[in-house]
Amino acid sequence: MDAYSRKIVGSHLDKTMEARGSVCALEMAIWTRAKAGGTLVHHSDRGVQYCS
Repeated sequence: MDAYSRKIVGSHLDKTMEARGSVCALEMAIWTRAKAGGTLVHHSDRGVQYCS
């Protein structure tokens, strides 16, 4: 979620808690920001899928 506009820039739903879901959401956010010409700061809640 963009901290300023509160717009969702990357998301992914998955049936498991595997890391690939987090990676898909991050890739979507990077692609969305690159298309708009902006930069991206990624912050996670340090859940299990981010630690794997």
